[in-house]
Amino acid sequence: MADQLKELRDFHEDVWHCTKCFCCAYVNPYYLEDEDYYYGCPAGKYFEFDSHHASGRMEIARGIIEEEIPYPTEKLLEIIYSCTTCGLCNANCSFLKDLEPVEVIEAVRRKLVEDGIGPLPQHKKFADSIEKNHNAYQENHDKRLKKINNAKINPEAEHIYYIGCTSSYRTIEIANATIKILNKLDYDYTVGDDEWCCGSPLFRTGQTEAGIKVMEHNLKTIKEKFPNAKSILFSCAGCYRTFKTDYKKLYGSDFDVKLVHISELLQTLIKNGTIKLSIKDINITYHDPCHLGRHCDVYEPPRDVIESFSNLIEMPRNRINAWCCGSGGGVKSAFNDMAIATALDRLEEARSINADILMSTCPFCKLNLCQANDQADEKIEILDLVEFIAKIL
Repeated sequence: MADQLKELRDFHEDVWHCTKCFCCAYVNPYYLEDEDYYYGCPAGKYFEFDSHHASGRMEIARGIIEEEIPYPTEKLLEIIYSCTTCGLCNANCSFLKDLEPVEVIEAVRRKLVEDGIGPLPQHKKFADSIEKNHNAYQENHDKRLKKINNAKINPEAEHIYYIGCTSSYRTIEIANATIKILNKLDYDYTVGDDEWCCGSPLFRTGQTEAGIKVMEHNLKTIKEKFPNAKSILFSCAGCYRTFKTDYKKLYGSDFDVKLVHISELLQTLIKNGTIKLSIKDINITYHDPCHLGRHCDVYEPPRDVIESFSNLIEMPRNRINAWCCGSGGGVKSAFNDMAIATALDRLEEARSINADILMSTCPFCKLNLCQANDQADEKIEILDLVEFIAKIL
């Protein structure tokens, strides 16, 4: 099944066509709203070396393919694994050369793992936890639903709420808010009583075989335990992206269940009048999770929902140009200082427009942003979309 993914050597033409224009490093100038917020690449900004931008990594990929660079070195591993895979380089390159640097970087990571060089020790640690505990947080699998309140388990349900590891063990308030909303709407859903990690941390760090193992378990469980399922609902942008891109790429046409992010469901229910929300005079700014926005092109549903009950104000970097929270691609575990620094930049951007609340639709984004907020001189309230909806519904 892994042979459905392109190997590094298959990207030979792509790396040769990179002209090192460095548009991957910055916000697309056509959409630039504020000259103070022009940077786009988190690793490039943090490390301040050309090598840490996508164009630098493309040159490293070329050197590996053509066996021109020492392989491996500690610095090479830092460069390759400090990319959050946020996708801004892909977005900018689509206007110029239509290359996909993130795919090249992930192919390099797969080769590092295949050659026994990668991933980094921190990535091996969460991979071991996923194999043993079926989650990346070294938590007991039997406790996955322990703190989730009033969740329904119904084998006959037509919709599955896939909670994900982060909301099961860390940002539990997001899972509980989602379930509160679904219960109040009398929505025909179920949660899985044997849900495993979606595999996103594994796929992002090149540990593809381990990712395929959890994918096969999840799809088999869905098919066998919930035969009436027509859709899978996600409150985690990372899980949503993994099912929508990695699972479909690897599993092909056999995987035909509809995938829905909670913001898309809420948008539909608000538009058809099922949900009516009271208007709050509050300024909310929305942080686009990279998984949901650039990787899945879901930009407007969360905004439509927010505008239905409050004042939405945009940060200078939004939608396709959104600044990454800093935690994706295995960076949070291996380069936490960079993750926090990147999140602090985002918090400052939100404060610069006088937002009352910084809102997102990704548990992992919230986790990192909140940890950065604890270190910030000035605080801002950080909430997931479903938390606010659950309070006012």
